[in-house]
Amino acid sequence: MISDASVEAYAAAQHGSAMADRVDRGWIVVSGADRRTYLHGLLTNDIASLTPGTGCYSAYLTPQGRMISDLRILATREALLLDVPTVARATVAARFEQFIITEDVVVEDVTARVARLGVHGPAAAAVVARALDVPVASLTDLAEHAHVDVEFQDAPVFVAGCHALGGPGFDVYCAAERVTDVAARLFASGARDITADAWDTLRIEAGLPLFGVDMDTENLADARVKLQRVRGREGTVRFDLVHSNFAALPDVLKGAGVELGAATARYL
Repeated sequence: MISDASVEAYAAAQHGSAMADRVDRGWIVVSGADRRTYLHGLLTNDIASLTPGTGCYSAYLTPQGRMISDLRILATREALLLDVPTVARATVAARFEQFIITEDVVVEDVTARVARLGVHGPAAAAVVARALDVPVASLTDLAEHAHVDVEFQDAPVFVAGCHALGGPGFDVYCAAERVTDVAARLFASGARDITADAWDTLRIEAGLPLFGVDMDTENLADARVKLQRVRGREGTVRFDLVHSNFAALPDVLKGAGVELGAATARYL
């Protein structure tokens, strides 16, 4: 039975703002002059072109195409911050270190020193801006993974756009030792604490799979593909594919009621 707290938290994410402490994530910092080109050769997305303040979603695969982990990469002036599932953190860090030969690259697991608070809902921008004392306009235009540096009580914090739940949202990254203070300010500014049940409901509705839960190295299940309808010319539908599996693609598209000849597929 769903608790009243979960119902209220779900409603807050839909109509106000709700906050989740993302303790299910781990963080790896990759620094050094060759960091972008090094990861570009290991991951599925275009890491080489990332500039400070930008980021992307990507995956780390075995040579046979099996997924080791999915991850988010955020580029700062000095390094790349990798936001990875906790269950895959140690494996990813070890493998990244293993393949360094002559490259100027340093891999460091900083999970114990970093925290991430996700704030989602129509009021998320106003809540985060009020809590961190920054202009709301500096947040409302943030694209997915784009981020800005701010200061909170003389400590560095950065805020990244995150629309993973299908609506407005932001991730606030801060030092782990300051997370209680940052969370308190977010609550005081109008965010509501989200329950695990409400978070799962929201992410499933948004089609957000979790590595280690909905997919792993052996099984991508139905979470391997996320389809999003995008407006286009009349009679034209484009679908964005995430966690794609070529063998399953025809069945997935047919199951979505799409004629294969009428769709344009694009990897993210």
